[in-house]
Amino acid sequence: LKATADRLGVGGRVQWRGFVAGADKDAFFREIDLLVMPSRYECFGMAAGEAMAAGVTVVVSANSGIADVVRAYDAGLVIEPEAAAIGAAVKTLTAEPAGLARRAANGARAAREALSLDAHGRALRRHYEQVAA
Repeated sequence: LKATADRLGVGGRVQWRGFVAGADKDAFFREIDLLVMPSRYECFGMAAGEAMAAGVTVVVSANSGIADVVRAYDAGLVIEPEAAAIGAAVKTLTAEPAGLARRAANGARAAREALSLDAHGRALRRHYEQVAA
């Protein structure tokens, strides 16, 4: 990937962070404007959920479990995991700073309302009530 980035002339604009944990993760999310997670398949998408909770707009693939939340809250874009779609999404989002900020705020709200422990507890309770009825 590094060689490809260099060959395409963008190597100097890419930072290869590797695994980011703990306090470094908080700092990482403060440094970025956009998290792109174009996985071919992602059961959930923890990195995207964490980014949203930190107020970062996301681009995720349609094959990720978090795609429905991203769509429902307009917290970013849901794409096919292909180079052209990734590039178009990044261009679209970064071309409009106000829209990027709005989606970041939507993502933080989504994290509170749909992804938090409280949200999961409420959903579990609803399911149990339906089963008990």
